[in-house]
Amino acid sequence: STAGNQTTWTWSCWTKVCDLSGNAMFGEDGGYPNASATISNDGRIRFTAAAADSSVFLNLITSQRFRDFSSWYHIVCVYNSGSGTSSERAKIFVNGERVTNFDTATYPSQSVTTVVNSNGNAFRIGSHSGVDFYQGYMSNAYLIDGLSLDASYFGFTDPLTNTWRPKKYTGTFGTNGFWLPMDDEDRFRIDQSGNNNHFSESGWSGTSIDPDIVKDSPSG
Repeated sequence: STAGNQTTWTWSCWTKVCDLSGNAMFGEDGGYPNASATISNDGRIRFTAAAADSSVFLNLITSQRFRDFSSWYHIVCVYNSGSGTSSERAKIFVNGERVTNFDTATYPSQSVTTVVNSNGNAFRIGSHSGVDFYQGYMSNAYLIDGLSLDASYFGFTDPLTNTWRPKKYTGTFGTNGFWLPMDDEDRFRIDQSGNNNHFSESGWSGTSIDPDIVKDSPSG
């Protein structure tokens, strides 16, 4: 990434887990500082960030467990350390509902920066610092740089079925924001070793990001 907003950003994705082996939905490259969101081996979501000295300043671990392998979950992680209320500085939403019950809840001090959107740092989808490779499916992955958004920007309740459904985000993306639809034609796969991960319109071939897949990004 280039230099973006390190105090305010939003991650959103739809996911279906295939096994519970420490799956990282996203993670910043490197050891410390770091930031990530993981579905841990007991099915709980962990949203965490640490400083360069390895001290953890954000650590939200849900009480609820998300381990239904047949279900898709819409997960939104929001970081907004500029808020004057500590509990508003980090949020997790699942299927449109804000999570309020945590086994662990450590919130950042006001205006603390994360490594997300820092200059020259790699934002990994489906792993964290080269480990915890994601075992499952993802669709409609978003990173919104500079905005604190709730789940309603990415989904809605279907009035006919009363189920939470995806919708396309129509706002701004900021400096480093992106949308990766990962639909039936725009496929993304992570192999077991974490090597040769890539995006491809024709499936599991090639070794690079197809520019047609990174839609609505700041660079087009």
